[in-house]
Amino acid sequence: MHRLGATLASEHDPARIEKRVIRILTELTSAEYGVISHEFAHGMIRSDDVTTDSRFQVISPLEALESGDARMRSLLAVPLTSRTGETSGGLVVGHSEPGVFSERDERIAMAVASWASVSLDNARLYKAERVARAESDAANKAKAAFLATMSHELRTPLNAIGGYADLLEIGVHGELTDLQHRDVTRIKRSQRHLLSLINDILNFAKIETGKVEYATRAIVLAEHLPELETLIALQLCEKRIEYSLLCDDPSCSVYADPDKMQQILLNLLSNALKFTARGGRISLGCESVGENVGIIVRDTGIGIDPSKLDTIFEPFIQLDRHTTSQHEGTGLGLSISRDLARAMRGDLTVASQVGIGSVFTLVLPTQPLVQPTPPAASRVPPSEGE
Repeated sequence: MHRLGATLASEHDPARIEKRVIRILTELTSAEYGVISHEFAHGMIRSDDVTTDSRFQVISPLEALESGDARMRSLLAVPLTSRTGETSGGLVVGHSEPGVFSERDERIAMAVASWASVSLDNARLYKAERVARAESDAANKAKAAFLATMSHELRTPLNAIGGYADLLEIGVHGELTDLQHRDVTRIKRSQRHLLSLINDILNFAKIETGKVEYATRAIVLAEHLPELETLIALQLCEKRIEYSLLCDDPSCSVYADPDKMQQILLNLLSNALKFTARGGRISLGCESVGENVGIIVRDTGIGIDPSKLDTIFEPFIQLDRHTTSQHEGTGLGLSISRDLARAMRGDLTVASQVGIGSVFTLVLPTQPLVQPTPPAASRVPPSEGE
């Protein structure tokens, strides 16, 4: 029994499980023949001689062990019962001599059937899970490929729209009136917005298919973080938002991809700008977080309902959409940002209170990942005479 349990525990192929079960059961009961009958729908049957047993006037000797043309006299059959209590078949062994099987053989067969039922159930579940996973992976790849293709096809005409709008703005076709300038500005703003949405979808598709490459290196934060203010200066000015940088320690550094880090922080700062009212405050700082460094974006915006903090990093989830419908987007920014952070051995976390503001922390490592050095192969000294 122990050998059977150990043998079946590591097997996931139903056909191999059946072969092993029959081989072991025939050995344990000294049977000459054995099969698993998938048509078996009875309880335990033991017959000393099927040729004289009246029960087999109604129940055939299981078609001579599933049409094996066995010259069977003794028969022992036990049901295979699934987890749901349904009979899914039976273990059947036979012998050409009468009176071969005993009550002890019945107990052995029932124990083997119990092991076999569990193993076959597990094998079927394992196969179903693998099929479902393969189908899910295929669907995700097809979805990501579709998104990437469609996004690429949309980005090309949008770039053309932006280019022609630039030409109009600089007066290639004549001086524009004030009204025309406003219209061109609206065109360019809408074009940039749509392009931003498409870039989010492209980034999401790349992450889903594992096509994002990382060029990590040591980054001194005091040298890189000040650059971010110039990228959001116009929005800060338009909303009269007070901005402060609280990270001037020259020794504060992280090990990350600088472009990916900037992408994450720009997304966090853009969100802070969206959800912070005119005259509010936004700050960017850094501090030690254990053996890592946290880059912190604080704002005095509308905040996030605590019940939604667990979901805002999921794809296509938008922050407080019911109160901020004017802030359009794909809902991919935070999902992409956290995926990028985790791919660089970091993380992205949030704390927030409605009406007070939000604090997003990008945690990044300070050192490169050290790969363990494999032990050097010990050299056996040559024996004498070599």
